[in-house]
Order: sequence, then structure tokens, then C-alpha cells
Amino acid sequence: MRKAYISIASLLLFGSVLMAQSPANRTAKTIAADVLAQMPAEKQAEYNKMINDLKGTGEEGVLMLVNMINAPGKGSNAQVDYALSGLTHYVMAKGEESARLATANAYLKALDLVTERETKAFIIRQLQILGQDECIDALSAYLGDESLSGPASRALAAIGSENAGKALKAGLMRRMGTPKTQKDIIVAIGEAQVADSEELLKALLGSGDENMQKAVLHSLSRVGSKASIKDMAEAAAASGYTMTKTNANEAYIALLKRVAAQGDVKEVEKAANDLLKKATKANQTQTRDAALQILLSLKKENSTKLLLSALKDGNKEYRNAALNFASDFANKEVYIEVMKAMQKAKPEVKVDIINWIGREAKCPSKHDVIKSLELRFDLTAMQVLLAQLKDSNFDVKQATVWTLVKIGDKQVIPVLAELLTSDNKDVILLGQDALAAFNGDIDQAVARAIPSATDAGKIAGAELLAMRKATANLTTVLELIKSGSPEVKKAAYTALKDVVSEGDLVNLCGMLETADASAVAPIQQAVISAISSMSPAKQKETITPAVCFRLARARNICIISFWRQPVRKMHWLLS
Repeated sequence: MRKAYISIASLLLFGSVLMAQSPANRTAKTIAADVLAQMPAEKQAEYNKMINDLKGTGEEGVLMLVNMINAPGKGSNAQVDYALSGLTHYVMAKGEESARLATANAYLKALDLVTERETKAFIIRQLQILGQDECIDALSAYLGDESLSGPASRALAAIGSENAGKALKAGLMRRMGTPKTQKDIIVAIGEAQVADSEELLKALLGSGDENMQKAVLHSLSRVGSKASIKDMAEAAAASGYTMTKTNANEAYIALLKRVAAQGDVKEVEKAANDLLKKATKANQTQTRDAALQILLSLKKENSTKLLLSALKDGNKEYRNAALNFASDFANKEVYIEVMKAMQKAKPEVKVDIINWIGREAKCPSKHDVIKSLELRFDLTAMQVLLAQLKDSNFDVKQATVWTLVKIGDKQVIPVLAELLTSDNKDVILLGQDALAAFNGDIDQAVARAIPSATDAGKIAGAELLAMRKATANLTTVLELIKSGSPEVKKAAYTALKDVVSEGDLVNLCGMLETADASAVAPIQQAVISAISSMSPAKQKETITPAVCFRLARARNICIISFWRQPVRKMHWLLS
């Protein structure tokens, strides 16, 4: 078990004060015993005090605790782990350099004294956290030890200094140890990105087993330059430009990105174009995607041309990858060219482009650019999108609708409402979903579309008016109640409670008096809704004996004095 890291700031806050509070004349043995007895501490203040006390014991305390570590299977080491790990992190705080050095030296001494492998590994892990150049010689001694080369290599990589890098390179050049220890060193060289290690790693290409090659290729991708492109390209080709146990293809792609970041654009562009061509021939889409991403990231003048070329590809995944990569550099000019290409594209390509435009519009910094985009002085992007609503392909229509919703131009609301008048039920449902999601006032546009809609469109319209609480459009819903379609009538009655207001109570009472049995319940709900929208004072003023009488007569019940508690009694009347 390992103690969760304690806030360095908190440790510093308590450190100096707590040291002064420690009882005098306590021996290192007493302090160590007290610390172990109270680990893990329940409160941070207590923990801070104990670790500060332990720091004061210096080398003696560290060695004492290390000697208490049990061999595997011989007992728990939880308390010792808590104490030493806490001390390790404590002395890494700002202003604790002398304590850090003293603790590091104590660990180095302990490393020579202990013989158990797990104990040595524990100590090396502490040195990985707090060690600096003073630890390099001791750690280097374990680079050839198969049981400890991993922890030692990682510790040197964590130190990360020039001398630590030299130690790792020296360990590899001496070819000491076993293939396993060499692999550990190679991995550490890559993690630390050790300078001047490229040629050393290149010399190991093709040697050893697959695990060794995986380590070499990965590390070379992290330390290499344009000088490694040729060798890494050959390794990727040998892998068939796909994932293998050596990860040669992935390492090559990573190297190209690294070299591009180093500024060697010409070499990377040539290599990435070659990779794109060969991966296409090998039908390896993911590698094609990666090569394209590299080319587009170079932001050369032909990036837009490369994007448009990718949009003509028959592979949907590749097209969408190109669009996603283009988001990193897309601007007004790119949008114009892509929208122009969309007008002439096949339906499946149109869908990809339109969906991408919608995603781009969701980005705050790009939204207004797309909303006001003009392809030429007499043609806006919005006009181009609206024209796609007339496309016979439903997928194109659907992509367009949702992109219009994401752009959010309220001028398109009437156009979306017209979808409710379609003879195609899927189109009606699409329009309904889009209008429900639209951030704007849709009520009037929906109300105008309902009279010319099919029954399915009328139902969708009634549901939208109810959803938006469109009280100004009660008349539209009342007209639907007169429909000869049972489904439309039912939808209208269901919507009624959501489109009434306090001024509609009298009319609702009249409706309730003459309603069919099937209409009584929804009208009752509408009455309750109308009353609930009133203030308490308005309720008492409105619900007169005459109103109660009309409602009671509609229910065929006896009249009692309902009006003294209008809301509760009205619910009773209508229940």
C-alpha cells in the first residue's frame, strides 16, 4: 500500500511550527516507533507532525525503518511504506534541499546494506522520486542486474540530467547484463529523451527479439531526427503499415511528427506523402489517416487542396478524418472551398461535409464566421444549406436540418416548420425533433404550418405547441379538436392543458359542460392548469359560486361551498 500524496504546501505550512513542538530528548528509535504506531494517520495535521519528526532523525531514522521492512510473505510493510514514502515526498518541498540530500544519502547507504530484492526495489523507487546526480553511480551499478534494471533505469530516467543520460548510454554501450536489462535501458533512454542517443539506438535496429525491437523503435521515435526516417520507414514497410508486436508503424508515425516539430518540414512532407501513397495501396486506412494528419499539420499552401482531394475518396472514415484534421486550420477561405465542393458532391460526401460544418458551428470562435459566410457576393452558405433540404436523399436532408439547428439562425425556423407539411412521416419527425431542439421562438411558424399539414404533421405540431407552452396559440389547438381524425383530436386534447392560461377558464368550463365522456379528463386537466397559473388572490376572485356550480353541474354532483378553498376544492371537483 502507498500513502496518497500530501499537499506540499500543507506540509510546509506546518513544518517549522511542529518541529518546535516535538518533545525534547526523544531518540530516533522512539520517534520511528511512534510514527509507525500511528500510521496511517487519520488527520493531515497529525501526519505532517509525524513526518516532520521523522525528518529530524536523519540517516539513523531512515536506516532503522528500512531494517524493519519484511521480506515478501513475512508480514505487512504498510506502516513502513507509509512513513518512508511520506518522508520522500516531504523533503521534495521547496526549501528542503538539505533534508532531501540527507534522505537521499541515507537511502543510498541502505541500498548497500540490504540484500532482499524487493527492499532494494523499494529504495530505488524512493530515489526515483527524490534522487539527483548524487544517486547516479549507485543506480548505474544495477543496470546489469536483471531483477533491478527496470527500477534503476526508470530512476535514472526520472533524474533526467545530462549525467543520468550518460549513465544510461554507457550501460547500453557496454552491452552488460541480459537482453532484458538492455531493453530496460533502451526504454529509459526513450522516456528521458537522452541527447545524442540516436545512433546508438539505430545500431540496434533489427537485433534481438520482438520485445527488444519494440523498445528500440519506440525510443528512437522519441529521440530521433530526420536521420532516422529512412530506417524507420523500412521498419514500417516491413510491418505492412499496420499494427504489429513491434509497433514499427506507430513508431514511424511518431517520429515524423517529432521531426516536423523540429522544423525539418521538407523531409517530413516527402516521407508523409510516400507513407500516404503506400498505405493507400496497402488499404491501411488508419495509417492513411495518420499520414494525412501529418501533411495537413504542416500548414503548407496546398493543405486545402489536399483536403478537397481527400473528400473525393471513397472511404468514409478517411473523409471524416480529413475533415476532423482540417478543423485545426480551417478558416473562412477553407469553409468556402469545402462548401463549393459540397454542392457538386455525391450524397454520402455531402452528409460528411454538412455534418462537419455543423460541428464547426458549435465552436464559439467559428460560429459567426459560418453563419455569415458568403461563397460569393450573391450566394451565402445558409442559402446553400437550405437548398439541401430539397435533396431527395434523406440522409442529406437530415444532416442539413441538424446543422441548421446548430447554426441557430432564427430565420430558418419557418423553413424547418414546413417540414411538418411533408407527406413523408420520417421527414415530419425530423422536423419535429429539430424544432423541439431549436433555441428560438418556433410557436408562430408551427401554428402557420399546421393547417396545411397531414394528420401526422398536425399531431407533431400540436405536440410542439404543448412542449413550448404556446398559450398564444390555443385557437390552433382548439381547431384541431374539431378534426375528423381520432388521432389528431386526441393529440389536441392532450396538448390542451399546456396551451391554456388563466383567461381561458370560462371557455373551458363551457367545453366541460358539453364534452363527450372521452374529452372530460383532458379538459379537466386544462381547467386545473388554467387555475394553477393564477395567483392565490386571483384564484379566490375567479372561482366564484357560479364557476363552481357550472363545474359541479358538468360532473352532476351536489353544490357545497367550494369557493372558500378554491384550489383544493377545484381539484376535488375535477378528480
